[in-house]
Amino acid sequence: MIEFELEEAKHTKKNRLVSALVCGAKQDIKKSELLLRLRREHEIVEKKLEGCLNEIAQTEMLIHNTKDDIEALKDEIGVEESQLMRRILRQRKYRCISLNSSNIACDDVTGVSGNSVSSVALSEGENCYIHS
Repeated sequence: MIEFELEEAKHTKKNRLVSALVCGAKQDIKKSELLLRLRREHEIVEKKLEGCLNEIAQTEMLIHNTKDDIEALKDEIGVEESQLMRRILRQRKYRCISLNSSNIACDDVTGVSGNSVSSVALSEGENCYIHS
């Protein structure tokens, strides 16, 4: 709409034009003043458009990277839940298991409330493992 009125103002022979783009309501404005204001408004809109297009590209890249991260995590979960991993873990003998619990208030998003385990300490032979 700005471009249309800008072109119309450039090519008209009238000294005054009616425009609603400058003040929000229809107003009779001098041609030179209208051209000046429309050019400024056009520059502002172009900058906003450029910023939005850049933001779209960044958001698309973030979505793409997040999808890749999700696929990598699915692969890791698949390995951890595989038959081989289960067999290895069944063969290991753990001692001295310690659970570190903490109180967590009810979360409106997840609905988690009460005690939860934040870390587990255990030993196997001479090795000590702490898992979160």
